Amino acid sequence: MKFLIHALVKCYLFNTSGVSQGGALYVGGPFEMLGSVVDSNYSANAGGGIFIEQDSKNKNGGNYKGFVELINNTIVNNVASGNSSSYSGFGGGIVDWNIDQHESIWFNNIIWGNQTNNGNEPVHGVFLNINANQNVKKSRNELEWLQ
Repeated sequence: MKFLIHALVKCYLFNTSGVSQGGALYVGGPFEMLGSVVDSNYSANAGGGIFIEQDSKNKNGGNYKGFVELINNTIVNNVASGNSSSYSGFGGGIVDWNIDQHESIWFNNIIWGNQTNNGNEPVHGVFLNINANQNVKKSRNELEWLQ
């Protein structure tokens, strides 16, 4: 298991080819982040703060899901920018690309002031690629919604 507890994550990543995902963190396995700050990061494509891409695994005939837990965090002022006029960025704060492939618990997070240059995205803070039958457990999160 990978986890961050009471961490400040502030960095700047720039990829001239425009393939950057997860300005501060790219999560590809079981992950827990508690009481941390992800502030002022940049991604050339998606997930200005955090990009989550965690597939379930088939082992010995069974399907095993990992997990992502985000508890008591602040994810602010991150940017996901598109690399061309034909491709706009998405998920300024967080992208969870395959949320139907893992358990996801988000509790008491502040996700605020994140940006994209995608005028079609309804939420500047969070982008969830979600299966229609998936239940996301989320509670008491402060989200900034585009009005």
